[in-house]
Amino acid sequence: MALNSFLEPAEEAEDGDPLNFDGGDKAIVAQVRQEIAEKDGDIIEVELDDECKPEPDISPTETLTLYINSQVTLDLLKHLRLFHGYLQQSVDLNKKQTKISAFFK
Repeated sequence: MALNSFLEPAEEAEDGDPLNFDGGDKAIVAQVRQEIAEKDGDIIEVELDDECKPEPDISPTETLTLYINSQVTLDLLKHLRLFHGYLQQSVDLNKKQTKISAFFK
């Protein structure tokens, strides 16, 4: 009996599971802000949206379109990086070394 009361105190049973946040990330952030405010002695009001807006369903066609657009974007970025490297190489090959005496005329 004493071991059970030590391992599972009545105070924790009343509070429930402290890691169970039904509201998701917003609820976690709100809880942390509330605890910090209580610790600092400040009382703040934290408002949560009780109404969760469901994300709209995306059709397979829209999903495919998004995937293709992301692939095009990735290909474009790849080619832009290659072109930037080519330009940088061209600049490096055409550089001329400046003598230090040119700065003290």
